[in-house]
Amino acid sequence: MSLYYFISLPFFLFLTQTIKQKVMIKEKMLNALNEQINAEQYSAFLYLSMSAYFSNTGLPGFANWMYIQFQEEMTHANKFFNYINERGGRVRLKAIEQMPCRKSQSG
Repeated sequence: MSLYYFISLPFFLFLTQTIKQKVMIKEKMLNALNEQINAEQYSAFLYLSMSAYFSNTGLPGFANWMYIQFQEEMTHANKFFNYINERGGRVRLKAIEQMPCRKSQSG
């Protein structure tokens, strides 16, 4: 074997390990993944809304728990976001619906 083989082999292995091959995602799957990102973000904002409510009503423990759930949902959304990007797909972020809110009671 030549010296060129030993020099080029490590370089080739380096390239194959550092370059991620982009695999196309079928359109139906891409649409489902994008919908899931939207669902995760909606859930995250719902938890954030509940966290604000509990914080405002003097329940810091509940507020903290809801905030932790918010962070978890955003982590899920980011995982789907990265999955699509790493495979060469197009992320399509949609508007998130307004959170339901309870009208304040006048006393």
